[in-house]
Amino acid sequence: MDIHKNGFKLKEMYRETVKNLLVDQGEFSIEIKDTQEDIAPIKGVAVVALTSKDQVLLIQKQDQKSNEGLEIPSDNLQSGEEPALAAKRILKDETGYLATSVKEIALCYSDSVRKDKIFQIFWAKDVILDSEVPGDSVNLFTLKEIDTMLSSFELKDEKTIVGLVLVMSLSGD
Repeated sequence: MDIHKNGFKLKEMYRETVKNLLVDQGEFSIEIKDTQEDIAPIKGVAVVALTSKDQVLLIQKQDQKSNEGLEIPSDNLQSGEEPALAAKRILKDETGYLATSVKEIALCYSDSVRKDKIFQIFWAKDVILDSEVPGDSVNLFTLKEIDTMLSSFELKDEKTIVGLVLVMSLSGD
């Protein structure tokens, strides 16, 4: 369906509810996709998890030993899996922690250049340890430590940075 507004002819591309849309009021450009196939599907889920003591869980990726290798728990969606349930599964599988509820906070490309995979990012509060995960891959950080890592550019993973910045702003820290 074509829509005419303010002298512009627009093509309707999406007709569903849009949640949590932020619009920058400055100058910007919009890239319009011609077909649904051009838009990357949600293929992954990531979780910013906080304990009741406001400690953030980060995973140390096996191939990196510095803070640059720290990421929020994330993985691919399984076929037919609901993203919120996937978030709980991924958190448990990667950290041994359980989330009673999760809240969607963002969508983020896994690679801002290729734009071939979108992660749906969730926030889980008051997670509790259910079982230990083998290895030293799970790390707990205070919000102050996270703030320091973000402001000193120690963290490099895009979905991790986006998720942590949003959770810190939403939690008032």
